[in-house]
Amino acid sequence: MKVIKWIAYDSGNEENALGGMGGWFNGHMIHKKDENIKNHTWKDYISNLPEEAIPYAEALKKDIIEKNIRIKADEHQYSSHGVPLFEDNTISEFSYRAWGDLMAAIYSTEEEPLTYMEYYM
Repeated sequence: MKVIKWIAYDSGNEENALGGMGGWFNGHMIHKKDENIKNHTWKDYISNLPEEAIPYAEALKKDIIEKNIRIKADEHQYSSHGVPLFEDNTISEFSYRAWGDLMAAIYSTEEEPLTYMEYYM
């Protein structure tokens, strides 16, 4: 699976199994310096996905890291370039919290642990 370009939310394309609701990555409404941080990893993120969503998640992670994409949820939903379009012509659309989960999971792998709130707004 591969991301071929980034398009607008509500493009009319069929959605794949990745996306939806979220808000759990590294705890609810806690700051990353908090001693209660759970230190979730990409592996934890993947383990919470349906099996059919994993190839999309891995392709999205690869594209985000390669392009150093660091958009927040509002840009994901309201810009003309916030939604990944995959080679099978499907998209993944996320709630604000689910986008935060995705981005925190990706960049917690690359950096110190992040919470979903880092990319929420």
